[in-house]
Amino acid sequence: MKKPNLLLLSGVYPFRGGEPFLDLEVQIISKYFNVFILPCGANNQQRVYNLPENVSVLELESQYVTNQKRSVISLIRYCLGSFPYLFQEGRNDLIHLLHPLGFIRAFWRAVRAQIIAPIISEISRTKGIQVIYSYWMSYEALAAVISRGKAGVDLLTITRAHGHDLYDYANTPRFCPFQRHIMENIDAVVTISQNGENYLASKYPGFKNKVHTFRLGVARGGKASFSTDGIFRIASCSSLKPLKRVHLIPEALRQVDFPVLWTHIGDGPEMSRVLRSVNETKKENPLFSANLIGYFKNEKVLEFYETNPVDLFISVSSSEGIPVSIMEAVSRGIPSVATNVGGTSELITPELGGSWLLPPKVSPEDIANLLTLIKRQEWHITERDKAFYLWENRFDATKNYSIFAKWLIGFQESKTIEGVVPE
Repeated sequence: MKKPNLLLLSGVYPFRGGEPFLDLEVQIISKYFNVFILPCGANNQQRVYNLPENVSVLELESQYVTNQKRSVISLIRYCLGSFPYLFQEGRNDLIHLLHPLGFIRAFWRAVRAQIIAPIISEISRTKGIQVIYSYWMSYEALAAVISRGKAGVDLLTITRAHGHDLYDYANTPRFCPFQRHIMENIDAVVTISQNGENYLASKYPGFKNKVHTFRLGVARGGKASFSTDGIFRIASCSSLKPLKRVHLIPEALRQVDFPVLWTHIGDGPEMSRVLRSVNETKKENPLFSANLIGYFKNEKVLEFYETNPVDLFISVSSSEGIPVSIMEAVSRGIPSVATNVGGTSELITPELGGSWLLPPKVSPEDIANLLTLIKRQEWHITERDKAFYLWENRFDATKNYSIFAKWLIGFQESKTIEGVVPE
C-alpha cells in the first residue's frame, strides 16, 4: 500500500543546530509516511543527520524562507500584513500583547508565519501532502493553519506542544501568542506529557477533544556503570540558559562532605555564570571537581553514559515540557533527580523508585541535602534497575513513536478525531 505524504515543519532539523531528539522520531515515522521536511528557522544548510530514503529535505524552500527574512522589501510587506493577526490577538489577550516583549514576540511570530504559509501551500499542492505536522506550537503551527485554507486540498494539520511553546509561565511575559487561534483552527494538538494535555484542556475547555498526549522516547542501549573508587559522579545535560538554573548545581556541591565529580554536557549563554560558580566551589570545597564538556550530539551523550561511570543524573530547571535528557539517563539505568516542573513528574516517579523530585523553587541546600541522603543510603547503586524500568515502560522510542504514527495514519484516514483513540 502506498504511504501517505507528510510535511514536517521543524525548527532547524536536520541541519546543524537542529532538534536532536526529532531524529529518532523521523526514523520511525518514515516507516509509515513519506516525509518531506521544511526547516522553518534554519540559517545554515549543513546537514548533520542521515535520513531514510523516503525522507526529503526541502532545501530550496528552506533557503527561500531565509532569503525572505533578509529582504527589506519582503519584510515590510509581511510586517504590514501582520497587523490583522495582531489585532485579532489583542482581542484575546490585550494586556500581554501590549507588553513590549510580548508585542515583539507576537509581531515576529506573525511575520515568520506569513513568510512560511504560502510555501507550505505550494509544497502541499506540488508534493501531494496529506498531513501537515508542525513540531512546535509556535510560528510553524500558525503558518500551518494559515496555509491550510489556501492549499486547495483537504489537509490534516496537527502540531506538537512541548514546553516554552505550550506554557504561558515559561515565557516573559507569560504569553504564548496566537495559541487560541491555533487551537481553533488546527485538527489536533499532540502534547508530550499528560501535564501539558491537562494544561491546554483547562485553558481551552471548548477544544479539549483536540488535545492528546504522545510521549517522546529514547532508543535502547547499554547500561551505565556506577563508581567504585569512592568518588560520587553526578551528570547533567542541558543548554546553559537561565531557565535551566545549572549554576545551582555547583552551589549545592559546596555543601557536601564527600568526594564528588560533576560533569555537565552542554553550553550556552550562562557559561560564564556557571564557571564562576564552579571556581568558587573549588575554593570552598576541596572534595569537589568539575568537568564541563560542552555540546555533544545525542549519540555522543549516550556513548558517554555507556563508557563512563555515572552515579546520578540531575536537572534543576524552572520550566520543562518533559526532559529528554532525563529519558536518556534512565534509559541507561542512571537514577535521576529533578525539579517538579511541567511534566517531569510523569518521568520522575519516586513511588516507583530510581528517581527523586525536588521542589520547583529549589535551593542549593535542598539539592545538597537530597544528594547527601542518596549517597549515604547508596540508592544510586540499589535503584538502578528501577530507573531503567521507568524508561522501558514509558519512554521506549520504538514503542512510543510507532503508536503515534499508527494513530496519525488512522486520523488521516478518518479525517476526524472523533472515534480515534490513542493507544
